[in-house]
Amino acid sequence: MKLTIYRKIMLGFGLIIVAMVIVIAVMLYELHVVSESVRTTLTVNLFSIDLAKDLSTLLDSEEQHAQKFLVSRDTTYSGLFTEAAGRFGKQLDSLAGVMTDKSELALLRRMGGAHDRLAARVLAGRSRGGPSSIATEQLVADSIGVLRTQLETLIRLNQNAVAAAMADLQESVPRTFNVAVLLTLGTIAVTVLLAFLIARTIIRPIRALREGTERVAQGHFEPIRVTSRDETALLAGAFNAMSDKLRQINEYKAEMMHHITHELRMPLQSMHSAYYLLTEQIPGPINDQQKRLLESMRENIDRIAGFSNQFLDLAKIEAGMMDFRCERTDIPELVRPVVENARIMAARKEIAIMLQEEKVPPVMGDPEKLAQVVSNLLSNAIKYTDKGGTITLAFRPSRGGVEIAVSDNGVGIDPDDLPRLFTKFYQAKNVGKGSSKGTGVGLALVKGIVDGHRGTVSVTSRVGRGSTFTVEIPATMDVPEASEEKSS
Repeated sequence: MKLTIYRKIMLGFGLIIVAMVIVIAVMLYELHVVSESVRTTLTVNLFSIDLAKDLSTLLDSEEQHAQKFLVSRDTTYSGLFTEAAGRFGKQLDSLAGVMTDKSELALLRRMGGAHDRLAARVLAGRSRGGPSSIATEQLVADSIGVLRTQLETLIRLNQNAVAAAMADLQESVPRTFNVAVLLTLGTIAVTVLLAFLIARTIIRPIRALREGTERVAQGHFEPIRVTSRDETALLAGAFNAMSDKLRQINEYKAEMMHHITHELRMPLQSMHSAYYLLTEQIPGPINDQQKRLLESMRENIDRIAGFSNQFLDLAKIEAGMMDFRCERTDIPELVRPVVENARIMAARKEIAIMLQEEKVPPVMGDPEKLAQVVSNLLSNAIKYTDKGGTITLAFRPSRGGVEIAVSDNGVGIDPDDLPRLFTKFYQAKNVGKGSSKGTGVGLALVKGIVDGHRGTVSVTSRVGRGSTFTVEIPATMDVPEASEEKSS
């Protein structure tokens, strides 16, 4: 059965309700035990103590009437004794009716027998042949003493039972409170655990979708694997289908750009050959104006060739088909020739290029691609720096590897353009302030190459003050050695 997100949430609420019902049931049971103990104490033990005290009072009355009767032989006192003895018997029967303890019931039976014998001895004095009054008085006194002792024992037993019940009550209340606290804490812990598990089953596939989306944005089209069986799995299936379609489109686009670039290279090579023949004046002499026209042709041919090559590389990176030949690369040796070539270009605008070097560790990377990154950044800086400006290239060790920074004092970049500056074909609003207009491919290619090296590229700029592009390349990478290739 598929557990939808709604069912997962309802299942969690159901389990929480079950846990709460268990807690309430246990607390009610504990309260029932305590209430039964209190009820027994109030209905049996305290009632028994009161009846025993009443019996003690009746016993005192019986003793007084018996002594008066035995001395005076007045039948009035014998009647009063008989009445008191009758009430004593009824009270004793009532007490036996509420008693539950076997030892106390046995004690009551002994008291009943002793009381019957007492009444028989006293009433026997009414007959002429009865025992002497002195002997009878002694027997009555002894019997009443035994009954008083038994009543005191009964009262003491019930008082002990009441004390024990109150002690149990005092122990039960904290125990019940502790049980309630423990069960409440347990319920809270179970609730938190259930909430965590349910949230994890919901968030984990969503996280996988988010990470998959980020990989697709970087040009990696691996399918997302979601183990859940809810709506998120359906969404992951649709996402995988979309990702596969994008992969096919990307591969087709890269293949198409490869063919377009290849077709462009053939006529460009022919134009280069024609330029060489004309500049060497092999067909015949040319004048100065024709030389200037040929030089303009060469520059535009080089621009078209450079644009087509960069665009092809960018298409390969976006399709995940760019090959990086990674090896241990020394940054100073890589940067110096690139700077020298850039100085030749900068000399036309009288721009000075300064190189600031620090001791840096070697990095694992593709030297050709990293040189292209530095060349593109320097070319971009020359393009948007005014005549007589200054460009500074500095490299220094960073926390993760080597940091390369290219700074200029050119036109700068509007803050609104910075987030999209590395997007393909995007150009800042103030590009017209530079000496020439770019194609919008160079910085996108820089980011693609740097990302392929698992590095970072960033930019800071102020309009009218210049810009600084910073590239950080990690010192080590999980890449093959120099003779092997790695597809980014």
